[in-house]
Amino acid sequence: MKCHTHQDVDAIGVCYACHCGVCPECETWIQEKLACGKSECAEVVERNEFIVNRNFKAISSWKDDIKFGPNVLIGIGIFILLFSIMTFDGLADPTGFIFTILGAYFLIVGIRNRRKWMRITSDQDKPPAET
Repeated sequence: MKCHTHQDVDAIGVCYACHCGVCPECETWIQEKLACGKSECAEVVERNEFIVNRNFKAISSWKDDIKFGPNVLIGIGIFILLFSIMTFDGLADPTGFIFTILGAYFLIVGIRNRRKWMRITSDQDKPPAET
């Protein structure tokens, strides 16, 4: 591959923004990304890196708050189960049976979601992979 600007020189890489060949004379490094000499490409690289870093920080900041939803589901499930056992004598009454199934459903969904979110948030500790 040849440089986009200097057609007789071999390229050392590809511009992160426009994907054109870049020679050593044209190369510009912006936050460890190779860009050609065009100012538009430099702006695109800077903007993309800003967006990626901002999103990574935003995802990392809500990592502790994400457990709230599944914990609410688990709490609702426990409350409904206790309510059905204390009020309707568990599975003996048809209404108690429905409340027991509903409570178990909330409990199971809450536990599954908590495990899923714990796995997702543990993956967020890793920085994005370089391409």
